[in-house]
Amino acid sequence: SVGEGTVMISAHPDAPAADRVTLNKGQTVTYTADRILSAPRTIAAQQVGTWRVGILSYDQMPLEWLVADLNRQFDDSIAVPDPGLAAMPVTLTLKLHDRDTTVGTLEKLLPVHAETGAGGAVVLVRANP
Repeated sequence: SVGEGTVMISAHPDAPAADRVTLNKGQTVTYTADRILSAPRTIAAQQVGTWRVGILSYDQMPLEWLVADLNRQFDDSIAVPDPGLAAMPVTLTLKLHDRDTTVGTLEKLLPVHAETGAGGAVVLVRANP
């Protein structure tokens, strides 16, 4: 997300133009280390940089992207093994707490249930209707 100025994002410095995106103030894009995952979209000024204060926002993004962000905060301790559940689009704003409280919030907001996996990891599965 860009709060001021212009930023060009690419997977590597010599990426072809098709693999680059330029964002202006008030725009955001989702990307990984090796590719851009979404088209640029407008973001409200108050949402820029909220991750710095533990607030994550998602608008029709796959659950697996949210979990990837949480794993950066919580040492890769959350998994979504069901590909269909991982692809489920999520729209929410989440205030981070400790891992278990944050996962509890997900259980309240999404059709997921947390189970304990190997080594204390959290495994998100579909909640029973």
